Amino acid sequence: MTSADKPLGNLAFFGGILILAGLGLALYAFQFDVGVVVPASEYVQSSRVANADRVAVRTMILLSGVGCFVSGWVAFGASVIARSVDHLSSRQDPAPPG
Repeated sequence: MTSADKPLGNLAFFGGILILAGLGLALYAFQFDVGVVVPASEYVQSSRVANADRVAVRTMILLSGVGCFVSGWVAFGASVIARSVDHLSSRQDPAPPG
């Protein structure tokens, strides 16, 4: 049996890939550094502050990860439901004689 003969298995596989990709993106987003160094001046010592653009990029990466994670679970769940429907339709009782 080739992979083209079992599309539900492919759907579960791609769902798993999306779940892992979503987790990877979320972990990367939490490790993303948003701080920038503000140079020392006459009145202020050198310090680190959050850069608004980098915070926005981190948020976009995190939301992409969440989207991949959720769509992966939807695809995986759809394959499970489709397999159970396929299994139930193949077990139908024959029609009564007459």
